[in-house]
Amino acid sequence: MAYISHHMAEVFTLGDRVTVLRNDKRIASMPAGQATADELVTLMVGHKVDMRYRRDDRPAPGARNGIRDVSLHVRVGEIVGLAGLVGYGRPEVARAIFGADPVMSGTIRIDDRVHRGGPAQTRGHGLGLIPESRK
Repeated sequence: MAYISHHMAEVFTLGDRVTVLRNDKRIASMPAGQATADELVTLMVGHKVDMRYRRDDRPAPGARNGIRDVSLHVRVGEIVGLAGLVGYGRPEVARAIFGADPVMSGTIRIDDRVHRGGPAQTRGHGLGLIPESRK
């Protein structure tokens, strides 16, 4: 059986062997007991990742979610998916665009008009949101 997951606890609990894939290539394969979570993350992303929380990464005072300097242009009919590492603002950007989270500065434009509404108004413009937790 093959089980695909990014949740390390599941990988080590359920797996006998671990195989890391990146960019459609097999990077490594080993018994689950021979790898640590840090080693697997390094193999997954291709470089060492500091998994510690750094206090200097906190948002500036007054910023609700710390998102800034995001620019996105979407044409009619396009479907956009945001990707990135956990903790770098993917869901926060999507929720702000959709109107589920407040925008502290900057603008969201739909059909060249500034949009300030919530999810109901955003849906009325033909936008939808599929959150990380799809349940």
